[in-house]
Amino acid sequence: MHLDSEVFLQAHELAEMINQSVEVMEFLSYKQVLDKNQEVMQLKKRLARENEKYEEVNRFSHYHPDYKKTKENLDKILLEIDQHEMVKAYKKAEEKVDDLLYEVTRTLALAISNTIKVGKNELNHDSVCSTGGCSTCGLKGSCAI
Repeated sequence: MHLDSEVFLQAHELAEMINQSVEVMEFLSYKQVLDKNQEVMQLKKRLARENEKYEEVNRFSHYHPDYKKTKENLDKILLEIDQHEMVKAYKKAEEKVDDLLYEVTRTLALAISNTIKVGKNELNHDSVCSTGGCSTCGLKGSCAI
């Protein structure tokens, strides 16, 4: 497939504009602060340890004698992370970047044709993502930190 080099160049320019946007700058700022926050780092360590325990007992599911307790402990840590003020601010900034990217994609698609399908905005702002699959921290769970 051959891409028009001018379109490709302008796409890079658009990407640079997005990278310089207030939304991305705010997101990166929160990420930097979050990465250095001792409290959050401790929560992530606790989560990693508890996740390890959970993976072990989850092999046997509810038949393992410690399954319920381990699952409760994991859920408690995930809730603690989700309720941390710095994590909340980070996730809100992340949602703004996601919204920006969605709107740019949507605008581009609609400029071509109103029949082009645009991927859904995957972040569901009303739900806590503690069921897994949304993590960017390398662990299963809601810790998109």
